[in-house]
Amino acid sequence: MDKSKITGVVLLSVAMIFIGIGFQFLPQVFSATASILAYNYTGATSTFAQTANFTGLTAFTPQVPLLVVLGFIMDVIIAGFLGLRVVTGRGDAHLGTADYLISGIALLFVGIGLTFYTNLLDGVSASLWNGGSGLSTTTYAAARSLLLITPMLSLLAFVVAVSMPAIIGTKALLSG
Repeated sequence: MDKSKITGVVLLSVAMIFIGIGFQFLPQVFSATASILAYNYTGATSTFAQTANFTGLTAFTPQVPLLVVLGFIMDVIIAGFLGLRVVTGRGDAHLGTADYLISGIALLFVGIGLTFYTNLLDGVSASLWNGGSGLSTTTYAAARSLLLITPMLSLLAFVVAVSMPAIIGTKALLSG
């Protein structure tokens, strides 16, 4: 077996590893998003410091597990098809195994980031409400508006971290 066929078999193996990691890690993603949706700041004297009060967060959060799964599946498909192309002699392994390992690590960091996401919500909530002594709505109106959208923007950054490796891999696969 020549070097290119071995590389193809390795890429097929990486695809199988991604499927295993993805579906083992998925329950943690569901748990993290459920805790984000159920978030209630403990330092607040009112019920205003909840997930629903952050701009766009309750609408976007339930979509995150689906997007994480799609990211894993996209990486699996890319690695699998590239491996098959190399093994059958219709392509070369110009996109290396390290690229897919980086993709997998990026997907794992998204799940880990989601686990610690409630810490971000605590920090934003403490700045905004903090038992009634948070930011003044008149003095810091712009900062308050930015803080209200910060959790949704952070969650969007997590989703971009999932999708970008798959998009880059697809582009490289199609160009090769």
